[in-house]
Amino acid sequence: MYYISQQVSTASKYIVNHFLSEQGAIFRLRLRDIFERYTRIGMNEDIGMLVLGKIKNLDYRIAVELAFNFRWRVILKMLLKMYLVIDKNALTGVYENTYFVNEGECFDINIGDFLSYSNKLRLEMMDVKIFESTYVRSLFRASGVSESLMWNIFYVVGECDIEMLIDICNIRFDVPLELRSHLKMETICVDNIFMTCCIFLAIRESCRLNDLESLKRILNLERNTNLPFELLRYVSDAKGVPIDERLDDFVGDYGYEEEIDLLIYTLCTYYSFEWGRKEFISYLEDNYSSSRHAQIMFDVATYQRSEVLVKKNFFNVEPNAGNVEKVTEMAYDRGNVDLIRFLLNNSDNLKGDLDENALKTAIKKGDCELAQEIINKYPKTLSVSCLEEAVKTRDRFFFNVTIGSGVDLTKPELYEYIFERNYGDKYMVRLLLENGASLGSETPNTIKNLCSIKNYEIVERLLDLFDKDTENAGAKPKTPEIEIKVGTRLTFNKIIPCLFEANLNLNKYYLDRNIEFEEVLEHLELYEELMMVINAGRKNINDTCAIYFSNPSGDTRSNQITRTCYNKLLEIIEYIVKNNLQSKFENTEYDEINGLGYGNNSEVLNDGHYELVKAELVNRNFEILKIIIEYGADINSHDSLILRTAYKAGDVNWINYFISKGAKLKGKSDGFEEACKSNKVEVLQHWIRNGGVVPKNPEYPCINMACLLGNFDMVKLLVENGVDLRNPARNGAGVSRRLGLKRTLKYLLDNNASLGNVCGYKLEYACFIEDVELVKMILDYYDGLEVLERKENTDKMSVEKAESYSNLSNKHSDCFEKYKYTKFLLERGKPIQSNDLLNAIKATVAVANIEILKLLLSYKIELNNDPEILRFFVRVGSVEVLKILLENGLSIKGDPSILKLAIKIKNEETTRLLLRHGAMVISDMYYLANNFNLDDIETLQLMLDYCPGISDGQYLIYIAIETNKLEAVKLLLKNTTELPINVSGCVLRACKSNNPEMLKLILEKGAKIDEGYESGVIQACENNNLEMLNVLFEKRPNLVLNRRYGLQEACDRKNVEMIKLLLKYGANTIEHIGLITNIANEFNDHELIEFCQNKGSGS
Repeated sequence: MYYISQQVSTASKYIVNHFLSEQGAIFRLRLRDIFERYTRIGMNEDIGMLVLGKIKNLDYRIAVELAFNFRWRVILKMLLKMYLVIDKNALTGVYENTYFVNEGECFDINIGDFLSYSNKLRLEMMDVKIFESTYVRSLFRASGVSESLMWNIFYVVGECDIEMLIDICNIRFDVPLELRSHLKMETICVDNIFMTCCIFLAIRESCRLNDLESLKRILNLERNTNLPFELLRYVSDAKGVPIDERLDDFVGDYGYEEEIDLLIYTLCTYYSFEWGRKEFISYLEDNYSSSRHAQIMFDVATYQRSEVLVKKNFFNVEPNAGNVEKVTEMAYDRGNVDLIRFLLNNSDNLKGDLDENALKTAIKKGDCELAQEIINKYPKTLSVSCLEEAVKTRDRFFFNVTIGSGVDLTKPELYEYIFERNYGDKYMVRLLLENGASLGSETPNTIKNLCSIKNYEIVERLLDLFDKDTENAGAKPKTPEIEIKVGTRLTFNKIIPCLFEANLNLNKYYLDRNIEFEEVLEHLELYEELMMVINAGRKNINDTCAIYFSNPSGDTRSNQITRTCYNKLLEIIEYIVKNNLQSKFENTEYDEINGLGYGNNSEVLNDGHYELVKAELVNRNFEILKIIIEYGADINSHDSLILRTAYKAGDVNWINYFISKGAKLKGKSDGFEEACKSNKVEVLQHWIRNGGVVPKNPEYPCINMACLLGNFDMVKLLVENGVDLRNPARNGAGVSRRLGLKRTLKYLLDNNASLGNVCGYKLEYACFIEDVELVKMILDYYDGLEVLERKENTDKMSVEKAESYSNLSNKHSDCFEKYKYTKFLLERGKPIQSNDLLNAIKATVAVANIEILKLLLSYKIELNNDPEILRFFVRVGSVEVLKILLENGLSIKGDPSILKLAIKIKNEETTRLLLRHGAMVISDMYYLANNFNLDDIETLQLMLDYCPGISDGQYLIYIAIETNKLEAVKLLLKNTTELPINVSGCVLRACKSNNPEMLKLILEKGAKIDEGYESGVIQACENNNLEMLNVLFEKRPNLVLNRRYGLQEACDRKNVEMIKLLLKYGANTIEHIGLITNIANEFNDHELIEFCQNKGSGS
């Protein structure tokens, strides 16, 4: 019986009396919150025992959860052993075990809810039959508490937790002798599902901690426990996703779902491989030698791709076709020809032939000799699959060999590899057709696939080339020499949209749904704003631009592409800003006719690389199209798709070739849209020369797109051929104005392009080009008409007037003509509205012109109607600009996303300004921890002033400790007497950051030193930090008692004082005594030598 200790009675009395008196019956329900609030008390099992023993009608579920969460192992054991003997006929309890009530020493459990149950399935799980109507009912099983424990069980770590899990699996009912004889076997207190989870986690943690002794104890459980593999499906998170998907795959792929035994051995074997524990594997091999155990060892070895152990265990299992197939599949997956040679060398002992994977492995690795040997011995290995492998690797030798073997070339699978996946080349296609392959019914789809080049394909190829250049040359890729033109410079009009769309829009599940290479501006508004940000040239440009891009985690191919696009875009933007290439603004336009250059020895991806890769992919596909057309494919199928694609690709040579073979534009498209999408003037000119007529009002927004891509010559050609400029939404004027393309905008206006709300646009344009006099003139004009309303505190006469026309004419004739033209537009246009002033302010913020901004803000404008405008101000505006806006009525209160945005773009000055003006501090600690600059103490202090609660955020403190931000930690803990609730693992993080001062600080604040590998001992030794190790032992002397922690690291660094300190506190030297002896002799340390001698003599 567990008797109460009087030494902790004061704490328990305080808890019971204070909270029970204040909360009454609610006390039982809030018991968990009480112990979590008083963490140090909660970790004291004596206090837990006292408090639980005082409560009447204690809720069993709450008691178990508390005991499990706070690791009260004695209490947990008592609770798990609780049962009732039920007479089901009378629905009464006829017996209770002795752990219930005994004069306050144990627990007054409310058992009313355990006497009757209607759920038959649960009854079968929780009841053990003794007599006809008499059953033993487990309170643990009946309560369903295991379902809630499953939420917390996956957070167990360390040796003590392993021991607790093993204890749980070993606890059995203490049934009286008179009843025990009627039970068929000893009954485990927990249900099989919960037990499976406990075993799974105990095994995984034992392997992680390299704790063989614990693993042996777990293996012993299998003698009395038979758990079927189907129970593993319950080892999942709250969403039902397996905790270990690779283990789940192994069980499914190797057919273990139906197995009903040896689950524990299988898990031990699996995680021994997973963590690379050779000692564990040897132990399992030496002590479990049956054929079933050998098969499990072999299966795990093949799944984990361990060549040495596969070869070692291959002849411990039956060498049948199934096991041979596992080896060849592994060999193919890893490209391991040695495994195939191993099977060939032992072919006389095999009970099954080698399969096609053996030959495919040889093809994959280009081993001609091995392939020929396989074909000679196992001719049936030759298959369409091998031909596909030859196509995939583009190996013409094997391609010829497999075709010569008589493989059926009419198999439709070949077309998937050659045409749909683009593995083939023109040589292979021609050879297939020459050897009897027929285009047949697949031809239309083949043409469609070859005419489709996805934007992501260009991106993948770009990134592959970039990586190869970096690996081979140790530098970034050079722009192709052929593209270099004298007197020209880098452009990014094509590469930025290409990477931008791939970053935002990559469909990783359905590649066919990705956009075509010419459809790279699906996010027009977002792209326009991004270009405005780049052109504004603000500080922290990369941090500002980064918010427009996606940067996912995870190692899937699509995520890697998206992340790489993210990095390349930021590199390009940084390069543009560093070299002052952003427009001011006409410099972004280019003359295609005069030659577009891409620069030499470029340090960054640019349009030259884009054009090179696009041409490569186009040529690859068109070469194959050329061949299949020669063999009878319809060149005009799919509404002249081939010729339309040639126009889009922008290659005049291919256009001429296909026309010479009879290609004609017919059907839904006349080719105009495709010629425009090429973004090449010579292609549109070619189309016009071949009879194309530019439509007056084209459906495709050709001028807008030409403006977006900065192609002035394309705009000029379209206008010269009669494209109507009267629609302001499609005539390029708006795009040119927003992107600051002065020359293009002037050209469009000179050709009578409509501006729609011309007066509003004129004001916005004047702000954008920073013409202060023009802005004053427009505002003066509307002042005279009394259209705009000034703020009450603004003196109309105090605002400086624009110069008179006469003065302007004397100074600058060009200015006089410009202002005269502006006055002409103002007199004939609709008056500007308040909204126009807001657009003008947006343009002014983009160029950060304080003088113009103050002029505009002298009028009444509603700045708070559109939250997107506010976000734009924060993204683009300078601190000075934002300060003026805030002083003039811009409100940031009530919207935490504004401060979140400033933090994300890492603009500390803006963040501080927003805080001082009452910005709402976000409560998302994960976001703050991952985005906030913890070196910025001034801003952190401001955040704490306005929102003290953020210092309770455990994740923020974690990151501050882990990233070694001592000043930030001091500030976060400044007004606290102890660490916030649930903050654990801090000591480990401090030891990793190698900062003794940080360690002392958090220990003063009550940080808990965990056991084992989480204690920080290993990290202190790895960092060779004796001071930190001393601090740990001063706080908790028994950290390494009879343990090996830190000795290997101390020996590796030959730190004699550290070794002696570990020995002083009882470290287990059994594995390191040889190393320690050598170090003692090397440094002639008599104290350490004496210790080793005594250890050797057994004293």
